[in-house]
Amino acid sequence: MARVLVVQPREALALATCRQLHFAGIETALVFDGDTAVRNAVVEAPDAVVCDLTLPVLDGWYVLAALGARETRPRIVVYSHPSDASRAATLGADAVVHERARVVPAVSRLLAPVPL
Repeated sequence: MARVLVVQPREALALATCRQLHFAGIETALVFDGDTAVRNAVVEAPDAVVCDLTLPVLDGWYVLAALGARETRPRIVVYSHPSDASRAATLGADAVVHERARVVPAVSRLLAPVPL
């Protein structure tokens, strides 16, 4: 089963995202700040990270840059405003979504097996 780290400071949105991923058959872990997100991603090695950019402690830009620069890194979905897409892609985001309803399809697409 795929494992996804959800990084979202707003509890209601975080729980809703985890619930949607769970219903799609994806295991989730949840953290609420950037520092914990980076530490968790390095230690637990999730298959993907869904990250909001407005985080306490260390912001999502830091998380994205730290994880995007790793040799072995998770797939990264950024949840943000459309104007952030170019910068997020430059820092290593595999997908940028602007609506919560697009998170599960983006994660599913990134974690889908590559056809031979």
